[in-house]
Amino acid sequence: MEAAKSEILYDPRDPSLRSDPYPQYARLRDTEPVHRTPFGFWVVSGYEETAQLLRDPHLTSEFHRDAKWAEHRGGWNSPIVTDTRMWMLMLDGGAHRRIRGLVNPVFNARAIQEMRPRISGILSRVLDDMGAGAGIDLIDDLALPLPVTVICGLVGLPVEDRDQCRRWTEAIGHVVDPALDEATQEAMNTSVREFRAYIAEHLAKRRSEPLPTSL
Repeated sequence: MEAAKSEILYDPRDPSLRSDPYPQYARLRDTEPVHRTPFGFWVVSGYEETAQLLRDPHLTSEFHRDAKWAEHRGGWNSPIVTDTRMWMLMLDGGAHRRIRGLVNPVFNARAIQEMRPRISGILSRVLDDMGAGAGIDLIDDLALPLPVTVICGLVGLPVEDRDQCRRWTEAIGHVVDPALDEATQEAMNTSVREFRAYIAEHLAKRRSEPLPTSL
């Protein structure tokens, strides 16, 4: 019994969690679907428990308001924590609805249907780039470049910059990780600074371009 109590059911530092997280998830659901970790946070893995939690009006997505969360990501004034205060997925209530209202027209059912031919064309080009199939990794060669290419087109970024954008966003995505080492924290904050500078430079360039004239 004591051995069971001392066992860490969910260890975000365990390398196996990245390579194959599902055994840990299954153990959590079977053993303790609402689990308080020794790292200071809760993990909810059961379906019913998660559904109930998501319906609770007291639940918040604004992680950046938590001092400990912010500290582990570089502090209140770090680039990543400053950025998350403006992310739709990390805002509640009216602030969330305002940004969602701006985004919805681009991602409603009709808009997605209209994008099908364009996405099919991008998929064909990605498949052509993959070659005949020798040594292909479906994640690296298809599942990652396809959405990055589509999103670059949606927001008006040069497709040739997709690999760099992907590196930035992958580093920034670690903000949701429950445990961060110093190297990951530094890479995350550096990527935010570089990506913001890139976006600012791109927007300035777009604004300086002459408007097209009709014939």
